[in-house]
Amino acid sequence: MDLPPESGPASPMAGSALPPANFTPAGEAAVPVAPVATARPVQRMPMRMSPPRALLEIVLVALAGAGGLVITAVATTFWSPADDRWINLATSGGAGLCALAACFLLLRLAGHAPRTIGWRFDRPSTDVGIGLAALVMVDSLLILIILTLSVVWPRLLEDPYASQRAVRETLPTMTWPQIVLVMLGVVVWEEVVFRGFLLTRLRALTGRWWMAVPLSAVLFGLAHGYQGPLAMAMIAVLGIVLALLAVWRRSLLPGMALHLANNLMFMALLRLQESMEHPPT
Repeated sequence: MDLPPESGPASPMAGSALPPANFTPAGEAAVPVAPVATARPVQRMPMRMSPPRALLEIVLVALAGAGGLVITAVATTFWSPADDRWINLATSGGAGLCALAACFLLLRLAGHAPRTIGWRFDRPSTDVGIGLAALVMVDSLLILIILTLSVVWPRLLEDPYASQRAVRETLPTMTWPQIVLVMLGVVVWEEVVFRGFLLTRLRALTGRWWMAVPLSAVLFGLAHGYQGPLAMAMIAVLGIVLALLAVWRRSLLPGMALHLANNLMFMALLRLQESMEHPPT
């Protein structure tokens, strides 16, 4: 008696002359199949983060700067330079260095690339040119502000040289190579901390660039409060321009170029003023 065919799904190889997918001919080694790589998310400025984390990182960087100030102040008690202003420079430099180190350490712990705070230099000519062009506009704007304040709030200009005097009391007498080196260090740490780190964290806290930019500029001006109210207001205006450049170009380089050129111009004017007050005999 003939039996009926078995019921159920047919074999995938039934009626096919093709070998299975994992078939390897005799005498040939099996070629391993590489796993499909998962694309990493693109890291750009600014990286997304929660407001609590942004606030925590701001506090940690501030504490690192304060700790660097204290550590350097204690360390310099054993140093007696001929000019005590070198101690002032060392303590402020220690604070800036520790804050700078804290920024990059937090980036590394979070797995974020430095470019997420604008630390990128892939368009040097364009970014430097934009920064120097912005310096001309900033100086024109500051002159207009000073003229306006002289009419609206004349008491603010009763001591126009307070800023120069404060800088003289802070910075020791230096050669031009020393001035350039010190100003370069100041520009790097201030741009990374205030524009790269603080600005992006304020953006995470507020959710809007138009709120983060003025807030960072106000804090930048307050950090220079020792130079007097007029200088503090002017530096806050400068901070707005520096922040806008960082947001626009997604890079700190334009602001660094503007900041360095501005500081060197200020130091040149300070030297000129000193030479006029104390002409060589």
